[in-house]
Amino acid sequence: MADPISIASLALGGASLAIQVFDGIRKGYGYFESAANMDDECGVLKIRLMAEYDRLLKWGDATGLTDEKRHPEYDTKMRVNRALVFAILGEIQSRLKTLSKLSLEKYENLSWEDSAHSRRGMSREPVKDVDFEKYENIFKSVHVTHGNPRYHKGLNTVMMLGRGVKNIVKQPKRMRWALSDRTLIEESIERISQLTAYLLETLGSAQMEILLERTQETWLGMLQLTTTVKGMEQLLTAMHAAKVSVPTEDSVTLISGGTTLVASPSDQSYGDGDAQRYTTLYERLTKFSIVVAKSNGRREGEGYESKRMTAEDVKELTQREDRDRGSKTLATYRGRKVWIEWKRYTSVSIDIGQGMVESGPDPEIVKSVERLISLLQIKLRPAEFCAPSCLGYILAKGTDARFGFVYEADGHLETPVDPQSLLERFEEGGTTVSLRARISLAQDLATSLMYLHAVNWLHKGFRSASILLFPGQGSGELGKLRLSGLEYARPDEVGLTSTGPPQNSEWGVYCHPGYLGLGRKRGFRKTYDIYSLGIVLIEIAYWKAADEILGFTESQSDLGKIRGRLLTDDEKILDHVRVTMGERYHSATKACIEGMEAFGLPEEADQNDPAIGALLQQAFLYVVVDALKSIVI
Repeated sequence: MADPISIASLALGGASLAIQVFDGIRKGYGYFESAANMDDECGVLKIRLMAEYDRLLKWGDATGLTDEKRHPEYDTKMRVNRALVFAILGEIQSRLKTLSKLSLEKYENLSWEDSAHSRRGMSREPVKDVDFEKYENIFKSVHVTHGNPRYHKGLNTVMMLGRGVKNIVKQPKRMRWALSDRTLIEESIERISQLTAYLLETLGSAQMEILLERTQETWLGMLQLTTTVKGMEQLLTAMHAAKVSVPTEDSVTLISGGTTLVASPSDQSYGDGDAQRYTTLYERLTKFSIVVAKSNGRREGEGYESKRMTAEDVKELTQREDRDRGSKTLATYRGRKVWIEWKRYTSVSIDIGQGMVESGPDPEIVKSVERLISLLQIKLRPAEFCAPSCLGYILAKGTDARFGFVYEADGHLETPVDPQSLLERFEEGGTTVSLRARISLAQDLATSLMYLHAVNWLHKGFRSASILLFPGQGSGELGKLRLSGLEYARPDEVGLTSTGPPQNSEWGVYCHPGYLGLGRKRGFRKTYDIYSLGIVLIEIAYWKAADEILGFTESQSDLGKIRGRLLTDDEKILDHVRVTMGERYHSATKACIEGMEAFGLPEEADQNDPAIGALLQQAFLYVVVDALKSIVI
């Protein structure tokens, strides 16, 4: 039974005692955060502890404990559970003290090399050029706030890591990892996780759901910040352990009103063993990222199998009809409806030995194609990508030199209908589809692009011709969605480049001016995909093709002026979007066109930097995805 004197002192002290203990817990977590001499096993423990720390901070934000000005809120919200909360906080603090004795020891004269080693696998370079006050302000926008408003301090963990936390080298006396009793350490972390879950349960159900939702966002932010295969493997282990400790998180949605984290057991993205183990979306995204990273640099002979279709396969592939202005061909393969998407190449002379040469694609281009198709064939591919299954490719030589990527909608199900692109729907004319269906399509497209970028995947061909709909399939008015046009896609890896889309108006109208022409100064960026999404959102609002809205032109100069027209010179286009689709849709669309400025980040920031990538991901989620998801018809 609780001591009556202790309860009385709690009543008199109000929030003061809880604040003291809460601050002590934060200090305790800080020792683990800055500890040096971290090996792989310690890395997993650290990630798990930082995830629990993040959940604690989110609970503190929700109750008012983290902000001195909001302390009176704590007394109001925790009046009934005050004694229980104090007891839980006290045990968390006690467990952290025990854990520090089991896993840390004091260490002096830490060198910079040791501190860098302590951060292995996690990008923590300071983001010097980011104005964080400006960045945080975008989350206060009236167009972002909706039914379940997101408190912008929920970004604490991601932003803390992005800023580099603090210069730990300035601390002459520090802690370093020194694990002793691993069983007791594991038990302590499990108990801390349970206690933190109990704290969350003291909140109302709506608040708790929001906090759990933000926890999943933090995992994705940590994935962005993790730069090595070893680091991602540690993160995946920590994700799974945290999920087992707190099973209630499995069913929470990552995006308000969006896709659930738990996929159907029959989902095609599942592998045999991993399907049972990795059931949440953030786990599957991390697993996919690991496979992508491991595929980089794989050599022929190391489990390599060509993805080029054999002569026997090609005999069973019957081409039926060209679609989408010749970029796609409907076909039948072994009695199943498929389609082929084409990618032209420039022939080169290839030495085949004994003084002989043949004409064909550059071998490096072939390697890129092979790797791309290998990734598109991964079984543990998140269904939220909305990517079709790629059966392989065919190679056409001669005057019509091109690769043909052979796709079908689902690898395990026969599709009874041919795909119809969004461009074809626009060109049909007649009555537009319902406003509800258009909003739903915009929401799904923004969400799919966010998930592609979450695993650092660049689409590079995002346009209405690559958005495929299967009439009569799925539950929506427009049918099942598949995001195709992936023949130019690639992982967003430093130093990696690939062939860009064709420099013509059918592609150029969707292309950011920074990527147009042969004189571009930088490679493809995530914001270029986001810009293309903005053009598609305008098309959906008008229910017309972009070249009809903006004017058909072959001039590179005119194509390069489209962004300026939309933002300053010809504002009536975006005004029409506002009138037709509403303020939030307009806000999301304009942000896509504006790019980094709309996301509170400097235009010149390096998007390959993991910290910048994490901040961009969070901003895109709030400013675009959430704004679209908040629209209710």
